[in-house]
Amino acid sequence: MKYYLLVLGFALTSLLAKETELRTWKSTAGTSVEAVATDYDGETVTLVTKEDRKITLPASKLSAADREFLKGHFGDATTEEAEAGTPPKLDHPLGEIFGPVEVDSDSHMFMYLPKSLQDGIKAPVLYWTDPVGSQQGTLKRFIEAAELTGVVLAASVESRNGKAAGAIPGVTNGPVQVRDCQPYLAQNFPVDIERTFFSGASGGGATAFLNASKFPSAGAIVYIGYIRDGVKVPRKGAYVVAGGAQDYNRYMSALSAKNLGSSAIHRIYPGAHSGPPDEVCTENLITVYTLDLYRNREERSKEAALFEARLIPWLEKRVESDPASAIFYTDHLLNTCKLSGPSRGKIEKLHSTLTEKTEAVRYLEGFQALLKYSKSHLSKIGYGSKNGHNTPKLQKAAEKIAKNFSDVPKIRAIAEELAKGTK
Repeated sequence: MKYYLLVLGFALTSLLAKETELRTWKSTAGTSVEAVATDYDGETVTLVTKEDRKITLPASKLSAADREFLKGHFGDATTEEAEAGTPPKLDHPLGEIFGPVEVDSDSHMFMYLPKSLQDGIKAPVLYWTDPVGSQQGTLKRFIEAAELTGVVLAASVESRNGKAAGAIPGVTNGPVQVRDCQPYLAQNFPVDIERTFFSGASGGGATAFLNASKFPSAGAIVYIGYIRDGVKVPRKGAYVVAGGAQDYNRYMSALSAKNLGSSAIHRIYPGAHSGPPDEVCTENLITVYTLDLYRNREERSKEAALFEARLIPWLEKRVESDPASAIFYTDHLLNTCKLSGPSRGKIEKLHSTLTEKTEAVRYLEGFQALLKYSKSHLSKIGYGSKNGHNTPKLQKAAEKIAKNFSDVPKIRAIAEELAKGTK
């Protein structure tokens, strides 16, 4: 009788509290329990067994099928939170590159405010320093990622190598501008300068590392660059060091990433001492943004929900159009960022689909092989720019990767260039 009264109580309460029926729930560890789910907020679920035992646990510990059931029954918190967002009212246009913005007489910036900015959420910043001074078109390659992440883009006009005021050998005069630009950004735009990702190429890349060591920062994205001797970059940030396979700075880039440990990766792309393809810029900004975001997801649940609501449809298209790219993102989110919450089930489903595609799996294996090559070979050569340099050992190891991944065009092309000398 007590059991039937309990079930009746569950049924009556369900009408009011939207409880589930009594059902069997399975965990990712393989255990199961028969219970009613009485509450679910997108992160945590509360189960009540027939014996009236209350169990509260992270939803991520339940099977993917159970998480999908919870979202279907209680509603998708990601979608609900995302729909609640509205863009802020600003004096500058959203979705357009504008500037140069005058910070003071010797500091100007080009900027891009993404249309995905949301009122009440302080956005991270990507701050670019260039070895020859930024132009209006400098920020174009980052726009796709900025719209997905909500990151505000800024590029210093005055930063450049050489004899510019404040410049030191191998580094631009960028720090002179950051002292002025960071406070200006914080005062005039809805940004969190503590979450600044410094970026740049060559001398501007070395400056990005220097800036990350001197000013509020969440990390850096450095292209064909390096950590200059004596610069102490904090490991608490998220870092990507990217460069061409034949870049004469490839050894310093590899060593810089290795010295930062698990905080950094060395992302190699085809080419020499030149800027990256747009897709690499998109990948790198999403990489550092998500590493930072999911370290503090509990404090940024609304921001995460808005980002995931934008990202998932974008990824769904890539599953068919570019599986190699898509599996990088799903693997990164699930295994590096340890994504949790209501979107994990959707990402797991996409990842499962991708693991059935040979081209995607092989690309991910090749990507890991290149990371290993960077640490075991490139980083061992030593510091300093080395033009026209190669060794038989480097060549042989790279040729082996090219042969092993001859069926993966993106990996093979990079490995074939790694087997050649720098330029």
